[in-house]
Amino acid sequence: ATTEPALLLPRNLAAADRDLALAWLEHAQAHVRRPGFDPTDVVAWSPSAVAEAAGVGLSRLAREHPATVVAWTLFLRLSEAHLAPLYPTAEAFLAAHDYAAYFCAERHDATELELLRRTANLMSFLFKHMKPQGNKGLAIQAVTRAVEGFELRYVTGS
Repeated sequence: ATTEPALLLPRNLAAADRDLALAWLEHAQAHVRRPGFDPTDVVAWSPSAVAEAAGVGLSRLAREHPATVVAWTLFLRLSEAHLAPLYPTAEAFLAAHDYAAYFCAERHDATELELLRRTANLMSFLFKHMKPQGNKGLAIQAVTRAVEGFELRYVTGS
């Protein structure tokens, strides 16, 4: 079953930004369906490459412009199903970071652990497509929204 593209976008997106995001999304979905799609190909598969193919001026927008955040968020969501995750299981995530002592069933549930694992996997993938320097806000917005949804509100700590 195919999801209507407009349903993948945040409800509060302005009309002009929604049009940009829909144009981007339609080209991105077509790209993902191509035989031999490789989400690790940073030249052919990136928000800017898709935007260029769609005729969407994403590069003219600010890094944290709503349409830019939506494009990066959808980029992560579309890529996730095709990735070999850095942490394929919760156990692998806990072992890699020695979090096993911190996470215990009494304090944290499996859902929270899964969100953290997915966040780590998507951050790892994202930073192969963008430099971390100068992109903290965009990275936090895109990854958290890819993992937890567009309606998410978060605190950056700044």
